[in-house]
Amino acid sequence: MTRKFLFSIVFLSLISLLGLDAQQKCTVQVTLKDSLTREPVSYATVYVSKDGTTKRAYYAMANDKGVGIVTGVPDGTYYLVAEMMGYTRVTRKIEVKGAKVNVGEILMHEDIEMLEAAVVSAVGNPIVAKQDTIEYTASSFKTTDNDMLEDLLKKLPGIEVDSDGNITANGETITKIMIDGKEFFMDDPSLASKNIPANIIQKVKVVDKKSDQAEFTGIDDGNEQKVIDLQVKPGLLESWFGNVSAGGGHDLASSTHDARYQASGILGRFTTDNQISIILNGNNTNNRGFSDMMSGMGGGMRGMGGGSGGITTSWMAGINANMNIKGDRNRELGGNYMYNGSTKDVEESSARTTFMNDGSSLFSNNLQTSHYFSDGHRGGIEFDYKFSDKTSLLFRPSFNYGRSSYQEQREFSTDNSVSGKINDGMSESRSDGTSWKTGGRILLRQKVGQKTGRTFSLNVDYNISSSDFNGINRSLTNSYMDGIMTDAALVDQHYDQKDNSYSVAADMTYTEPLGKNFFLLGSYRVNWKKTESEKLTYDEGETDPNVDYSSIVNNSYLNHRMQLTLMKQEKKYNLQVGFNAQPSTTSTKASLGASRDTTYTVWNFAPSARFDYRFSKSESLRINYNGRSSEPTINQLMPIPDNSNPLYVSLGNTSLRPEFRHDMNIDYRYTDMESFSTFSLRGGASYVKDDIINANWYDASGVQYSAPVNSTAPTLSGNVMFMMNLQFGKSGFSLMSHTRSSVSSGVSFTGQSTTATTLEDAMDSLVSNRTTSLTVSENLTFVYRKENIEARLGGRANFNKAWYQIATQARSNTWTNSVFADVIWTMPWGMELRTDANYRYYIGYEAGYGEPTLTWNAEISQLLLKKKMTLRFKVYDILNQSKNNYRTTTDNYIEDVYNNTLGQYFMVSLVYRFGNNDAMRGGRRGGGRPPHR
Repeated sequence: MTRKFLFSIVFLSLISLLGLDAQQKCTVQVTLKDSLTREPVSYATVYVSKDGTTKRAYYAMANDKGVGIVTGVPDGTYYLVAEMMGYTRVTRKIEVKGAKVNVGEILMHEDIEMLEAAVVSAVGNPIVAKQDTIEYTASSFKTTDNDMLEDLLKKLPGIEVDSDGNITANGETITKIMIDGKEFFMDDPSLASKNIPANIIQKVKVVDKKSDQAEFTGIDDGNEQKVIDLQVKPGLLESWFGNVSAGGGHDLASSTHDARYQASGILGRFTTDNQISIILNGNNTNNRGFSDMMSGMGGGMRGMGGGSGGITTSWMAGINANMNIKGDRNRELGGNYMYNGSTKDVEESSARTTFMNDGSSLFSNNLQTSHYFSDGHRGGIEFDYKFSDKTSLLFRPSFNYGRSSYQEQREFSTDNSVSGKINDGMSESRSDGTSWKTGGRILLRQKVGQKTGRTFSLNVDYNISSSDFNGINRSLTNSYMDGIMTDAALVDQHYDQKDNSYSVAADMTYTEPLGKNFFLLGSYRVNWKKTESEKLTYDEGETDPNVDYSSIVNNSYLNHRMQLTLMKQEKKYNLQVGFNAQPSTTSTKASLGASRDTTYTVWNFAPSARFDYRFSKSESLRINYNGRSSEPTINQLMPIPDNSNPLYVSLGNTSLRPEFRHDMNIDYRYTDMESFSTFSLRGGASYVKDDIINANWYDASGVQYSAPVNSTAPTLSGNVMFMMNLQFGKSGFSLMSHTRSSVSSGVSFTGQSTTATTLEDAMDSLVSNRTTSLTVSENLTFVYRKENIEARLGGRANFNKAWYQIATQARSNTWTNSVFADVIWTMPWGMELRTDANYRYYIGYEAGYGEPTLTWNAEISQLLLKKKMTLRFKVYDILNQSKNNYRTTTDNYIEDVYNNTLGQYFMVSLVYRFGNNDAMRGGRRGGGRPPHR
């Protein structure tokens, strides 16, 4: 009886399982199309569930034809849901019965305001690569309420942010950051990356932005720049929102025990027609939230110095606005203003080994302290007016004004490997002054006649700049021979330096259609620049300038570029082939200490070519070649010596010719829309004719002299980068890899001369040397993401090797390596724990400059006031091991440098959010993986 009963139970169970198995073979098919274009909506997420939510749902992804097939659905009543970023969510009630149910065609409507995107059910693609855009869904990369855009960017595959805030995407520099297609503070990406909260961003798009002319005409002229376009969470539109934070702390291990502070805020309102943003930032934690406006403005300012080391205090306030005049998208007006300032204190030590032609070596040690200051104002306006569908005018003026100063003190000594000590001493230098610069761009675009593609444009760029600096230069250099001091050279000077620059360039372009999707482009560009530089140096107590260190230089540069290009544009490909001629004339007149007058004309000819091929929406190939000319700077032309560093005297060269560069690049991108994995391969090569390089020679006391010269042989270089992001199904694991390799080979000149203090006198002692260098790096990161946790574990390795024709001494290959990990864990009650560690170790560095370090940070935060406020406590560099050192390798020396940097300190801070708080916090807190079949 019992056996029969058990047999019956087993038999009935098997029958039930077979029945269930039969039910699980049901499939649901649907075809998704755009309601306007009737084209397939590719790679949308489709799921079937009892209640229309993702709970216990059956998933599928539409293929490139918009067809989604959900398998394994038992019989019953369900809701079918289709979701795709940019479209409104579609829900249909369906009956599932039998082997297959075909729902048929469903039209998806474009969501202009993206109102549903902020709460989309974690189905957005984390990364999508298109022909000219790579899109990242921000919610797929976990950030905290305290993170800025920069912290988000560092998590995105292929994007790198260096210690100075410079951003690159697949090796290309990001020139600007935009918000919903409108510029944010013109051409300063660091203003956005360091001041915009990460939690207001929905999408990050890395775009190859076409030129203003190409956007107007619809003809791709190949003139692009790499930009980031941010898409703000739609819940923040049409209302004011803001993010304010403030914090205070203290050093824990330094001898000075300085207080630390940071404060920042953003207030904004974005609507369909208008944008306004107000940002504030101040801190003494090395987080300068803007680029240095004094950089490149001339004068005696040396820049902020010290690499990424030192202690920086910075402050800034700015406003940015964009609007469509009277709601008309054909009349756009934008503008911005900012005041900013910073100070930086650097303590630096360095050890340099210089390889001499006679087989000996120089060992130099340097201790230096520096203080830098700069502040200023800058602003700009952009007015884009479309008179009609045929005519438009763009006007973009800007203005900068700044003050700056620096102070440096240095102690130094040099030993020869054969004769022992050859010098030691000390120096002091100071400078302060002002600079201003104004410039602008005027672009007139005109479609000619009724024929599509016939256009004319005139682009005019102008710039005027001026700087006025004064300073002092004092030094004492002791020279030795056989251990006995033989000379003590004293320098006590002050100087006045003034620089003025004027430039204007005009570019006229005409396009003519020659047939179906076939165009001829003709352009003529003229570029004129005039630079005046006056430096008068006075010895202490003298009223007449020292002619050996004084000069007045006037330089003019005139360049023409005449180009013809044939273009073929099809749906699948874009082909361009062209040829240009570029004559340039340079005239330089120098008086006072080094009087000379030179004029020369150089002709350069170069083809140009570009080929774009789109295999599909998610796979593309681009090949590009171009040639361009670059003129020398006024500092490279000024022939007088700069002796502010007693061991390094630099001179200019009035005979420099412009260099001409040939570049070729290949870019391949692919996204596997089934797995959300992405792959990118980029390679490039360059050939530089008349490359401007440095000639270096040394006197008997170890002083190095350097002057720019044109290379006698071409400079060659090449690079390759491979990026991949692999997603491992529904496990929550992913792998990011960024591999890069570069090689370069160029000529330099080195020598020894006991008496030469000018380039002409040193020429006979210089020896040509070809240097080849190789760099290979790998950045590998494993990521685990779930709803409330994200963990990252990875490593970076950077290898450098160099080969030289001269100097037989062995040079060590160097490795700069690190292993890093970080974890973000969010508790259900609003508490968040975060910790990160970075272990750095070095191979091949000088003793004392390659010690390993472990930098460990940790923080805890808690949401307060209905999630509008976050209280945070963070400790930086818990083990107090943070250091900043790096190696420089050139044709005849290697140098290891150590800079001071921020060490162990703690910070307590509050972050307050106002506006649409749910939108700013983003609903789900990121890190969830999109569902899969």
